Amino acid sequence: MNTPRARALLLAAMLCSTAGGAQAATSGRPPDLPAQYAPSADEAEGGLWMASREAEEIIAHSPRRVRDPALETYLHDVACRVAGDYCGDVRVYLVRLPYFNASMLPNGAMQVWTGLLLRVHDEAQLAAVLGHELGHYLRRHSLQQFEDIQAKSTLLTLFTLGLSGAVAAGGVAPTVAQGASTAAQIGTLGSVYAFSREHESEADDLGLTLLAKAGYDPAAAATVWQNLVDEEKADESSPSRSVFFATHPSPENRLATLRQAAGAHAAGTRMPAEEARTRYFSAVAPHLRDYLDDEIQLNQPAQSEQLLQRLLGAGFAPGMVHYYLGEAARRRDSGKLSDPALAHYEAALQYADAPPETHRALGLWMLKAKRMPEARAHLSRYLELAPEASDRAMTEYYLKLTEHAP
Repeated sequence: MNTPRARALLLAAMLCSTAGGAQAATSGRPPDLPAQYAPSADEAEGGLWMASREAEEIIAHSPRRVRDPALETYLHDVACRVAGDYCGDVRVYLVRLPYFNASMLPNGAMQVWTGLLLRVHDEAQLAAVLGHELGHYLRRHSLQQFEDIQAKSTLLTLFTLGLSGAVAAGGVAPTVAQGASTAAQIGTLGSVYAFSREHESEADDLGLTLLAKAGYDPAAAATVWQNLVDEEKADESSPSRSVFFATHPSPENRLATLRQAAGAHAAGTRMPAEEARTRYFSAVAPHLRDYLDDEIQLNQPAQSEQLLQRLLGAGFAPGMVHYYLGEAARRRDSGKLSDPALAHYEAALQYADAPPETHRALGLWMLKAKRMPEARAHLSRYLELAPEASDRAMTEYYLKLTEHAP
């Protein structure tokens, strides 16, 4: 357990995950960590930070890391705005995993998963999540948890959790974890990387204070939580429900206390809602297609539809979102080209941002319905818009089936 990799694996279990449940109370207590802080190497916290640096290296060099300078800069700028005097202590890494999660190591390294970017709809909501993670960091919760774990002598359990976390971050081959699926690894993160309820309450409290001080609406925190609750409730049979809410005994109570705490913050200058939405969408839009592809591949159509309807309501890329609503409807109907899917595909074409694949989907629907002229028109248009399509040969085959149709 003394190798650098072992220490990094160990530290993965100390991530300050958003998966945690608590009640919030506004205390006004300042952070416990001074800016530009670095512990002594001969202290327990010094060893924790050393392992943090090794874990950060795993994340930084993970094949799952999204290496887009513009988007990484945007995320870092939002984190800095919330962190204030601690901006120089924070690094932000974006990891391509289609689940809601953000976490922070004791040394100021934060990772944000791409699934989170689909589930917050403006800059204030993003800042609310980052503020919560900064709350854990500034309250030194990782050190407190580490000391508690040491006291309970659960090193073996900690190593096991760390291994799962490292696999999820892409730093260890899945075979090392006995072939466990990524979904199972993510489930482990959601169910066991939880701080105590007291820690979660403190992180909520300080996070809301940071959020309001940075000029964001503190009510955004409750909005994020409500969105997650609604998404999970969209499919009561989903296995992710028991995982995500394993540490949330009463989501309704947390919503109530977050709203109450937000109201306790004095009104001040706030970023206008439209500006918060526009700034956020401009940063995420170039990657939206990739992240929506990942979401659909989860094959949880009821939850995906709930998420996509929220995106539609927020005005995000309506043509693209309608296309993916069609894809979700098709998956819900066991791959059939159903009427609900057709309606969304047709709606998508009313917008300039509809992806070329919308024409392919409609062409296949028309082909199945024996509406050959329409099938031919849509399939031909698809190849015009996507001349390098990977399924070009198959699409040309389908086009031949329509050649002699009236």
